Amino acid sequence: MGTPMIKIDSDTLIPIENHFRVAAGPGAGKTYWLVKHMKNVLNHTQRLKKTRKIACITYTNIAVETILNRLGTNINQVEVATLHSFLYKHILKPYASYLDKEYELNVKEMDGHQDTVVHFKKVKYWIENHPNADQLVHPYTVNQLLKLEENKASLIQWLEHLKYSLDEHGDILISGDNRKTYRKDKKGKGRGLTSACLGVLSSDLLAYKNFIGR
Repeated sequence: MGTPMIKIDSDTLIPIENHFRVAAGPGAGKTYWLVKHMKNVLNHTQRLKKTRKIACITYTNIAVETILNRLGTNINQVEVATLHSFLYKHILKPYASYLDKEYELNVKEMDGHQDTVVHFKKVKYWIENHPNADQLVHPYTVNQLLKLEENKASLIQWLEHLKYSLDEHGDILISGDNRKTYRKDKKGKGRGLTSACLGVLSSDLLAYKNFIGR
């Protein structure tokens, strides 16, 4: 006989040493429950030492961002990544040099896999300390950009699609596609951040890149 199914809700705590599979529909609270379970593991496990972490592998960058934001002070004890970035970091990158001769793999040319994950806590810090923040005016003031969900969603979409290049002097150039801020609200009406707002933000994108790389 297989393991019997039990019914849980988003606040249920289960034994931390047991394997499990959770089946639930959209909006049932799976991510909330998963974060709570990881915190429960961190608080009670005897397996994790100072340098060991919980691995949390997801399918999407959005899920990575959501989980990181909800972990709070536990963020340094959990490695959250998409499947692709996890495999690259822990399997392909460390051992690719052993395969280069046999499979004619040019390790030096490997760019790797880096997920474009926008951590909103860093975005908040960047905007609040932007040298031209006083030029952000209604309806896109600093507070409106950081607190209104529709503005936050548009801003994240824009930052997720930044493009990086080098000019003839080797200096980095960063540009954003203003069309990426376009989205539909709950009423189906399309809107996006204005070019004036994005122009102000674009004036300090290098500081944003340097900050998120910390």
